[in-house]
Amino acid sequence: LSLIALGLPKIEFERRIETKSRNLPGNFGVSYQGEAATASLIISRRRCSDGMTERQFGYAADLLVSFPAENSIFGELVQYSGCCSLAP
Repeated sequence: LSLIALGLPKIEFERRIETKSRNLPGNFGVSYQGEAATASLIISRRRCSDGMTERQFGYAADLLVSFPAENSIFGELVQYSGCCSLAP
């Protein structure tokens, strides 16, 4: 997984753990570890629109990225949300 966000250098992640929802079939999560941050990706099966086109997607995606902070023990948690489709 690569993350390119405004104002940040490209961050590379390695997949660590994958899990499936215990109560909602089709939903799953993936945990990633990188040198500059950690991330959790949650994929939910539901209708989703990107707000820019008329296209409807079958999945919504939420990416939570945790950046370490130099002056805080908690760091910074950033959420990115969007729509996706899954290809084999």
